[in-house]
Amino acid sequence: MEDETGWTLSTASASTAVMRLVDCVASGFYHADLLDFLKSPFAFRDREEGFREAAVHFIEQVVRRRGIVSGLDRCLAHCGDSEQASEAIVALKEVESALKGGKRRLSEWLDALFASLDRLGMKDALQSDVAGEALLEKLEDLRLELLPEEGKFGFSSWRRWLDLELEESTFRDSGIRSPVSFTHLFATRLRRFEAALLLGCDADHLPAEENQGIFFNQSVRAELGLPLKNPLRQIGDLKGLLCRCDEVLGIWQQTRAGEPNLLSPFLEQLNAFHLHACGSDLIDRDFAAKIPELRLENPRFAGMEGTNRPSPAILEELIPKSITASGYGSLLSCPYQYHAERILGLAAMEDVETEIGKADYGSLVHEALQVFHGRYREVSRLADPEGKLSEISAAVFRDAVESDFLARAWLFRWKAMIPEYISWQVGREREGWRIVSMEMKGTHLLHPDGKELRLEGRIDRVERSAEGCSILDYKVKSPDALRKMLADPGEEVQLPAYALLLGEPVLEAAFLSLDGKVAKVSSENLLPDENAQRLSSIFAMMRQGAGLPAQGIEEVCAHCEIRGLCRKDFWK
Repeated sequence: MEDETGWTLSTASASTAVMRLVDCVASGFYHADLLDFLKSPFAFRDREEGFREAAVHFIEQVVRRRGIVSGLDRCLAHCGDSEQASEAIVALKEVESALKGGKRRLSEWLDALFASLDRLGMKDALQSDVAGEALLEKLEDLRLELLPEEGKFGFSSWRRWLDLELEESTFRDSGIRSPVSFTHLFATRLRRFEAALLLGCDADHLPAEENQGIFFNQSVRAELGLPLKNPLRQIGDLKGLLCRCDEVLGIWQQTRAGEPNLLSPFLEQLNAFHLHACGSDLIDRDFAAKIPELRLENPRFAGMEGTNRPSPAILEELIPKSITASGYGSLLSCPYQYHAERILGLAAMEDVETEIGKADYGSLVHEALQVFHGRYREVSRLADPEGKLSEISAAVFRDAVESDFLARAWLFRWKAMIPEYISWQVGREREGWRIVSMEMKGTHLLHPDGKELRLEGRIDRVERSAEGCSILDYKVKSPDALRKMLADPGEEVQLPAYALLLGEPVLEAAFLSLDGKVAKVSSENLLPDENAQRLSSIFAMMRQGAGLPAQGIEEVCAHCEIRGLCRKDFWK
């Protein structure tokens, strides 16, 4: 149909791309705005084919994996492996410099915007789009009109002005010609139609409340002697339309939120007059019955009561040749989850956390301890170990503190634990334990059905004494929660996997709780050989065609990202 009303220019995809670029500059290239802009088809259209797709894919991976909340410098520091991503970030940094800081005339701001669109390869792309061409014409008209204006404005004021201009501008697609027109009541004056369909004929919309405006509202208009806006003028337009149309149908929502939604008072009067003059009203009470009822008659869905629990077998060429300690845990918790996430690669990308949570806190504490013990293997020899660990922790937490004020509370929580941790570490050294490795990478080879399988992982901390080796894994869970994890031998596989990765007898394997207090929770039944045998058996069965079933354990399903894929909620 021919839309005579058009739509607000700000809602067009072309305007959205331009304003998202402005939003990026305003927010310091907040990650959501940045990725949203890069995914716009108007960005970098002058580059070679596939440039934008390669750039946005790489940048999104960097942003999500590194947890970059905002800022282009951190993105650029990690984009050296992608020429497209680096070029895109450099171009955006130039645009940021061009559009940031100082006060300028509005026409000068628009000049800077046009130059930025050129730099990002957007101008030609906008000109090839119907709405984009209208947007550029609107911006150019504004620029020419504002050339004599000498007033200077900051970036924020210009941004608000530009947003308001696009909100008040209307775009109409003039390329559509149709005998059916979508228009407003005022535009029907002196026009004849074969039929008219009136939409929204309730009391709230007919007569419609006119926009009072920011400055020239009714009070100001009356004070200045200007004609007042009269909603009854809409009634005159409606009368003219009824007189010039062969057939008119008006519809409205009869109820809203369970309450009756009243018909327009003018149509109520018209209906009452018709009832009095002709003995019948104008309301079509059989209208709903005339609409064909939608029925689902596809025989494939008849009698469906649910779906079967999935248990897919894996093609031999897809069976992994390696598995991590965390992957082993996922395989035991739910084989189908392992199949979807680790084999098919359907795991959801990580969200960028704008607020630091307990998992992030654990990662930062882990990093601080890694740096600290990497520099000082024997804490008891230091003059001020607490001060050194506190200084290292502040440096590790610095980026988080700058991006999230609440990170200060997590840093304060960790610093309050440092004296107790140092005391525990000194006692540990007095018992004869010495740290020999931090973040040690390990590999253990298995041979299911004569094929090689690598178990891989990274051990947080390996210690050695005269009696043997110890494995410690840092956790920010409570000691009680860790004891519950280790209560059933064979269920918690992280420590046994680490024992296999170490490749030598392990005297002790434990979790080190750093949740409020320092506590070591040891595993009583490590069972490394049994776990190696079980893992080999599982992969041997996979090679023989055994399925990987969805377990349906609620504790696992509650936090599973692929629950909708296995359709657990629709099992028979």
